[in-house]
Amino acid sequence: TNDPQKLASLGLVNPRVYSSQALKSGSESTSSGKYGLPNGLSEYIVECTAEQKPLFLLSLLLEHKREGEISVVFTSSLDSTHRLARLLQIMWKESDIGDSSSIMEYSSALNQMQRSKLVKRCNETNEISVVVCSDGLSRGMDISSV
Repeated sequence: TNDPQKLASLGLVNPRVYSSQALKSGSESTSSGKYGLPNGLSEYIVECTAEQKPLFLLSLLLEHKREGEISVVFTSSLDSTHRLARLLQIMWKESDIGDSSSIMEYSSALNQMQRSKLVKRCNETNEISVVVCSDGLSRGMDISSV
């Protein structure tokens, strides 16, 4: 809301308003209504149980796997980042899709040097297929093929 009375009743200190607007035609994204996505970015929604999530994710990753491209999977916590990365490594290897080292974790469990090496490895080699990343660390991650 932009109503000053409603904002005042919340007791906020230095509130800020952010808004999103449709991008002008001719820009490098597609937009429908208020929001826009960069070209090449896909968003998927799959309704499933919690137990089915890793299998659906693996299926999506394999369906859209292309040589030299990296898929980034976002999670909401350090714990879920580690668990999902490890589970995908096991499933990747057991299914003979590739080496488990092609699935990497990017989280606060890594120190700054390890994170920098991972980003460099993603940009300079085709060894990485999937990066599982916690939301907080996703900002500023500069992987050219993503």
